[in-house]
Amino acid sequence: MTTVETQFFLYGDVPVMMERTPSGGLRVSALNPRTGEFVLDPSYRNAIFHDRDGFARPVSRTVFEERVHALRGPRQEPSEGVIRPGAQ
Repeated sequence: MTTVETQFFLYGDVPVMMERTPSGGLRVSALNPRTGEFVLDPSYRNAIFHDRDGFARPVSRTVFEERVHALRGPRQEPSEGVIRPGAQ
């Protein structure tokens, strides 16, 4: 069986990442623009997989991290990279 790595998306301007869980589920996290932190938000799963309006687009980790940095701005600089693996 092939392991799927974390997938990165922009849904409009919202950075969204999808990660496989050890149990085979899918963890969907989106950047909260008010806090600058990633929060679990499974509503993006269907929004991305059934995107009829063209809001969702897959992006590379680099593009994803650049967008996260731009949205967080100077107010919040993470100490260890833009995202933490398994961040919730």
